[in-house]
Amino acid sequence: MRYATMRGQGGVTVTIPKLEGGVNLSDLPTQVEDNQLTDARNMWWHQGVLRTRPGLTIKQEGTLQVGATGQVERFVRSHSISEQETLLSSMRRSPDGKAGSFYGYSLDARNGITKLGVRHDVALNADGTWSSFSAKADGSNGTEYYFFLSDGKVLKQGEEKDGLDRELVDAEPYVPHVTVERRNEDGSVSNIKYEDYNMLTPQFKCSFSTDGERCSYSVPESGGISKIITVSITLDGSEAVELNEIKTAGDWIEIAAEKAGEKAQSLFPEESTLEVGYRPTNNNRSVLLVVKKKEDTKMNFWYPPEVTSNNLLITAETNSSRSRMTICRMTKATWFGGARSGLDGGTRLFVTGNPEKPHLVHWSDINNPLYFPENNYFYVGDADQRVTGFGKQGELLIIFKERQLYCSQYVAGSTITKDDLVSGAVTDIAALTAKFPLTPLHPTIGCDCPDTIRLVNNRLVWATSDAHVYMLPSVNQYSERNVRDITALIRRDLEKHTVDELKLAMATEYKGHYVLFIPDGTAYLLDVGNSAFQSYTYYASEKKANRALPWYIWKLDSGADEWVAAVGDGERLCLLKRPLYMPVYGGQEWTLYALEGEDDGGEPIQCSFTTKLFDFGRGDLKKAITHLYIGVADGQPNTVRISYITDAYTAEDAYIIDSGGDHSEREAGYIRTHRLTPNIHRVRLFGVRCDSEGAMAVDGIQIKMKPQGVVR
Repeated sequence: MRYATMRGQGGVTVTIPKLEGGVNLSDLPTQVEDNQLTDARNMWWHQGVLRTRPGLTIKQEGTLQVGATGQVERFVRSHSISEQETLLSSMRRSPDGKAGSFYGYSLDARNGITKLGVRHDVALNADGTWSSFSAKADGSNGTEYYFFLSDGKVLKQGEEKDGLDRELVDAEPYVPHVTVERRNEDGSVSNIKYEDYNMLTPQFKCSFSTDGERCSYSVPESGGISKIITVSITLDGSEAVELNEIKTAGDWIEIAAEKAGEKAQSLFPEESTLEVGYRPTNNNRSVLLVVKKKEDTKMNFWYPPEVTSNNLLITAETNSSRSRMTICRMTKATWFGGARSGLDGGTRLFVTGNPEKPHLVHWSDINNPLYFPENNYFYVGDADQRVTGFGKQGELLIIFKERQLYCSQYVAGSTITKDDLVSGAVTDIAALTAKFPLTPLHPTIGCDCPDTIRLVNNRLVWATSDAHVYMLPSVNQYSERNVRDITALIRRDLEKHTVDELKLAMATEYKGHYVLFIPDGTAYLLDVGNSAFQSYTYYASEKKANRALPWYIWKLDSGADEWVAAVGDGERLCLLKRPLYMPVYGGQEWTLYALEGEDDGGEPIQCSFTTKLFDFGRGDLKKAITHLYIGVADGQPNTVRISYITDAYTAEDAYIIDSGGDHSEREAGYIRTHRLTPNIHRVRLFGVRCDSEGAMAVDGIQIKMKPQGVVR
């Protein structure tokens, strides 16, 4: 008797040559792409293989200072001043709690931490807090660092001292030349505004041209003058002579009679040396010039000879309500505008973040962080949302509010000199100076995690405290699709972090990846060299675009410490860690780690990944998994454990892959293909998990399957 036989069905082979799709926590394990992972820890696709992240190697160690009362210096703020450098601020309170010592540090990935200086008389705000922002500029003595503190101090580095901390000394704000004098065709004179008043100082300058007819000169200041500081005069092309306010005979300045003018010589016809000075008059708003013969007590009005080059310069101080605190209480800054605009360039320092004026943005004069003209500002949107940070993309300055997005562009003006005003060639300065028009970009999406804003591969990327990461692929004020959410694949993990943790998150760039670093030691890496990142706007489906962006997740153990700063230059990444709890007495140690090497300070890196669950295109079939081929690169000697995940159970393979190899193979990074026999039967779904305590690298997987009947 012959029985009917079932026609045999051939096996199926699935090959995944590259596990380069990143982790996908959004879709079901059976619905992710073949090259994606359903779980991964401390892995990333780099140099052609899926490999363990670099280890943490100690780059630098130090101790923060402690005072006699046990008050310990503590890093409290970090401020990114460029794509490669961050300035750190620290404070040690005084015993009375009303003041403290301010310390400034520079942190960059190449040179580590450099102490810039200390200032011991910093006052705290009424609530016991303080704030600061920093700037770096090219000064007359080379590169200089500036610190703007909320108590109104503006500091810069002082001279180095042997064996002592370098001091942060007061930086002298620029004193603007507010008006110059012009003579009109009818013989009258008028004061022409040349520069705006400086928000950082009440001092200003006004210049006049002596004509032989005037002995009194008035400063044009509507806000009132508190005092005249200096008066200087230049005669017959000689060097300027500074006049002193006349209080005693010793304050007089000698001027030769032939330079004093005809009216002065008529008072003292004999050849002699005259002495001149000035008296403030009219509530300190005017200067009256006086002259006397040497060793004579009688004073007379002085009418200096005619000069047409604004040779009389008065420096005064105003009573105006303009305050440097508007600038000093800002907390964010960036350079932008002019021919030097770029990733780190720009000719004006834009600042924002004053809690009393949350939507105000001010900017400095050209290449001068010590001069903030009073009219260089705009208000961004409504006051109910604060401006949180800046970014630069292309030729635009992107201005982030908590839930809105704006941009501004540099519109070049003309260079104006004092001679242009005196000659009448320029009559409207405002029409010829640079402008920064403001444009809204998005009405509902902004950024409340300002330290996550980063330009990577010519696109701005940032995170928000509601567990979203956004990208700015294009800039069009008429489209809401300027801002795109790119978080789908990792949001499930990102939502585990609290709002406070996300607001303290930092971002940097590392080897072609945007790195979002959470202070608890979790890092999310986005491959920005991926083609989908570059062509994101051309995807018709938002879901397909998101699925094509490779994300990876790293876990860095901080132990009892906390991560407080991250900085990278594209090729290097440094992370700063300090103790979470300060000692009562004794210094507080900090450690700067570089991301390099194959272990974390001698401790192996625990890493793992899990593939998707394959149904081999037939979810209705029972299957037998006959063979598994996996390529493992020879790295640091370690073992890789393989587990099989199915719809029915999970089993660990008894065979442990030894990825050691000899030294030459490890140096060359050879790939060894290992053949495994899972011995898995009658399952519908099959996946692979790899675990290693040490460096692991896998290039691809091949799975062979045979059908074992239909599921009933």
